[in-house]
Amino acid sequence: MIPLSSQIDKYKRIVEKKEKAGKPCDIIHIVKLDDSRQSAFLIQDMFPITDEYIEREYTIAGNHLMLTSEHTAKEIEQKAKKVMGMLKRGVKFMQTQPNVIAILEKLKQGK
Repeated sequence: MIPLSSQIDKYKRIVEKKEKAGKPCDIIHIVKLDDSRQSAFLIQDMFPITDEYIEREYTIAGNHLMLTSEHTAKEIEQKAKKVMGMLKRGVKFMQTQPNVIAILEKLKQGK
């Protein structure tokens, strides 16, 4: 699961800061969703879940949010794989970051 944020200005500043330093910004991806609003995918905050924890589709004001661009979906997936690889190597993006790998292992054991 990759959380979304509508705080676009905050995350644009983070992306710009990384890019000015000559580094790629794989932890955040800002896109315009099908509802024409911009949202930031917070890839650094992704966490594993299983189907049993999904209660319903995500909506805002009763509208389903959809990402129909295959190109954008692939970009986000590539960044997520890169971030997951970093997490497996023990990289932490925040001091309070949960142990995503341990959560994933517990979910796998529960099946």
